[in-house]
Amino acid sequence: MKAAHNRKQARGDEQENPVVVKAQELVEARYVNSGGFTSNTKKVLVALLQHAGGDAWQNKPHTVTKRQLRGPGHDSTDRVDEALSELARTTLRIRVEVDALGVVCGPNERGMPAWREGAVLADVTYPDAAAGLVRYHFGPLMQQVMKSSHLYADIQRMVHFALDSRYAIAMYELGCAYWWRTQAKGEAGATPPWQITMTTEDLREFLGVGSAYNNWTDLRRKTLEAAKKEIDFLAPFTFDWTAHHKGRPVVAVDLTFAPKSEAAQKAAARAVAETPLVKDLRAAAEAGKRRQGAAPQDVVGRERDPTLYHAIDELRAGKPLPGTVEAMRSTVGQLLTGQAARHREHIDPVAAAFAARAGQVDDDELAPRRKRGRPPTKS
Repeated sequence: MKAAHNRKQARGDEQENPVVVKAQELVEARYVNSGGFTSNTKKVLVALLQHAGGDAWQNKPHTVTKRQLRGPGHDSTDRVDEALSELARTTLRIRVEVDALGVVCGPNERGMPAWREGAVLADVTYPDAAAGLVRYHFGPLMQQVMKSSHLYADIQRMVHFALDSRYAIAMYELGCAYWWRTQAKGEAGATPPWQITMTTEDLREFLGVGSAYNNWTDLRRKTLEAAKKEIDFLAPFTFDWTAHHKGRPVVAVDLTFAPKSEAAQKAAARAVAETPLVKDLRAAAEAGKRRQGAAPQDVVGRERDPTLYHAIDELRAGKPLPGTVEAMRSTVGQLLTGQAARHREHIDPVAAAFAARAGQVDDDELAPRRKRGRPPTKS
């Protein structure tokens, strides 16, 4: 995607709050054959776009570890399986114009309005193990949209992850599309607030509510008010709306996004950093950096005994060992005896130091016993 490539060149890879480029057409598109994306599925889709980067539009497969798609605070990858399965079953639906023969018009051509549909993912393969690679291929229509798009949402990954409601995520992405367009042109003080008008039916389709919330009061309270509460707290802009009535029924809605002051943006950034999900995400990223030099069998060991290897990572980082001495002895016992015997061939000296610090066994005594393949005993 040209926009993603150019954006990366302009800003580089932000480590603290990475930016993900999502074509505006994908933000405003309708996604059918699902009951509306869950917040988890929306986050997984953005993660897939992030890892594909500027090559997302190319007709080739992309890969990412399943662990990288797993949300912070979740040890299981079941939610990743559900999200990938939902994306594979979902159809992208976008507005186009066609000529008399049904051919989609070019950028400078005019025609009849029409809908165009295509698969979000052409295919996806995901393993059972969290350490395995997910191999995915975006559908042809997704590729074409990303290749030709010149308008896009500049999504701050940490803000996106911190949002809880799927309606807040949808409105945040929509606001991001207009936020970047004005920021890039230096028009932050000239054009905002940004306003998008939708009919009530268009809004319902955009939010993916299906047949729920037929009453305007319920729709407003369950979706718009829920989104406003999160966006006003965590995003660099605020969100509001104005309803248009025809008689008593609401027939259209103006969605309005306005930039916050510099002080308010800094406060929002601090709020994002303090959310439990973002804290967990950053902790997982740090743990991933420490694992980069690990041997392949060490990675397998982590999947089988995550608590054990987390303790080893803490020791490597020079952090105090958690828990009581009795708890540490129990963990070391699992490591060095029967339950973890299958990992003994790649237990490094750090584990020995861990055992010694916990008071389980003298470090000098541990090494020769481990080499002989027998579990150590306390003298």
